Amino acid sequence: MPKTKKAMHMIRLLLLVLALVLVSNSHLPMNVTDNGVAVSDYDKGSDFGDDPAYEMALNKNGTKIFKDPWRALRKVKYDCADAISAIRWEHKIPLTLGRWTYKSYMNYGRQMVTEDKELQRQGTLLS
Repeated sequence: MPKTKKAMHMIRLLLLVLALVLVSNSHLPMNVTDNGVAVSDYDKGSDFGDDPAYEMALNKNGTKIFKDPWRALRKVKYDCADAISAIRWEHKIPLTLGRWTYKSYMNYGRQMVTEDKELQRQGTLLS
């Protein structure tokens, strides 16, 4: 392939990657968009407990969001480690719970079938 064709091919590839990044960032998870900006406090507590990592707020639409979603994600990875491992093993998810995979874990968390009450609780929290 001549150098100009290679260069054009690389430019097209880079533009495609850039477009995919822009599209995926327009749907950032965990309310990290304009709708994810906390506009008022939510003083009724959190379903996750009293840990400061799980502090809730309300966005401009009145939806509950985490004040610091990345801190909450790190904390839930610790608090629900057993359920995350069980879901990952059972459904063969190649990646652990994270920014791009949390929706899969949310869906599978509510579908967990187990006699272990702690795993059920953690699966419910993930959902």
